[in-house]
Amino acid sequence: MTSEHQRMMDGTHTPVEKEITGFRGEPAKQAWVKLRQFLDRSRILIVLGREESAKALSMRKELSPKMYELIENTKQPHDGRWLWIGLFRLGMSKI
Repeated sequence: MTSEHQRMMDGTHTPVEKEITGFRGEPAKQAWVKLRQFLDRSRILIVLGREESAKALSMRKELSPKMYELIENTKQPHDGRWLWIGLFRLGMSKI
């Protein structure tokens, strides 16, 4: 494994977009850009029932502040909370 590859994978440094596209080279650059554009527009739905909502709210220290705030501020009707989450806007690696 090259030292650059180790640096990108060691988890102590969060690479910026330019580093990611430069690391993979030109052939993969366009695929990465298209994937990022898709994920930036994509949202996922997580439905938490009453028990799951209570458990999630009890995990404040384990969740990112943004994720906890999203759960806390989502109204809970009789069937639970419906969380629409934009992956990159929320910080996918911090969920």
